[in-house]
Amino acid sequence: MIKKYCYTKTVFLLSLLCFVFSLSASAQQVTIPEEVCMNGFEQQLYALIDTYRGENEAHKIEVSKKLTFVAKLHARDLYHNRIDKDSCSMQSWSDKGFWNACCFSERDNSKQSCMWDKPKEITGYGGKAYEVIYNGGSEPKRIMELWKGSSFYSDILKNSGRYADKDWAAVGIGQYKNVTVVWFGEVEDEDKDVQNCTGAEPEYDLKNGTLSTSTQVADNGSNEVTTLTGDNENTDADAGSTSSNTGLESGKFYLIYGSYSTQEYADAAVRQLSGQFPQARVITTNDSDRYRIALYEYTTKEEARDAQNKLDYTYVGAWVLAAE
Repeated sequence: MIKKYCYTKTVFLLSLLCFVFSLSASAQQVTIPEEVCMNGFEQQLYALIDTYRGENEAHKIEVSKKLTFVAKLHARDLYHNRIDKDSCSMQSWSDKGFWNACCFSERDNSKQSCMWDKPKEITGYGGKAYEVIYNGGSEPKRIMELWKGSSFYSDILKNSGRYADKDWAAVGIGQYKNVTVVWFGEVEDEDKDVQNCTGAEPEYDLKNGTLSTSTQVADNGSNEVTTLTGDNENTDADAGSTSSNTGLESGKFYLIYGSYSTQEYADAAVRQLSGQFPQARVITTNDSDRYRIALYEYTTKEEARDAQNKLDYTYVGAWVLAAE
């Protein structure tokens, strides 16, 4: 009798915990605003993806409002709140929004759901989804050229190779400043009503998932560089940051890849990079306790941005630091 009682109690407690967890996860979901739309940049990229798939005998993917909404949120989160840690890739999400923050690591299989399940968490999307990201501010055509030149990303785009067993049923695209995000989903989204933006694209409030009127034009295909100043804050290189940088030459632009918690880890990374980037070195700034790797330095923003755009996808997380 005692054993049966304990078993029943245990099952009850486990069921209760599962119920509470379910409530916690579903509490993150928000109603997708009606005003979600695709700007000119996103429309061009979608057309290029569709053309590329057609050239490789892959079927057309329908646009998903849910995945588009998630893509737009993540592009903004990456631009404003990018996690500056050793193992957190760009598929990570900050703690600055209404979603559950997570650190995605390609080296840790236990964290894969951080990416796969984010659309489900935020919008209730019915299946797993996979994300590709470009950080650099190029035009859609240039981004597609880079993706097609990478076997990993081209496999995702056209469902070949390691993604041949997938059959994308939905796609969502979000572009903000220099960050471009594309989600590919395994299940169809019943809500395909994603209009093209007219006039100004709405602002996205990352705290609660709502939209508000913006003065920004919809087709904001900006070629701005990414800069990192202050506490994980991304700003434009022309914004005139007053942040004081240590060991950097004022007026120069540094192509940064990698951020480490100790000098030892950073030095080891430089040694690994020295073959391809002989001028790579460790830098520090007064506004951060991180040890960052500068691949190279440039005299103009345009030179730094061009170099960033030419990096292959091994260095997709690179950004430009402006020394003031």
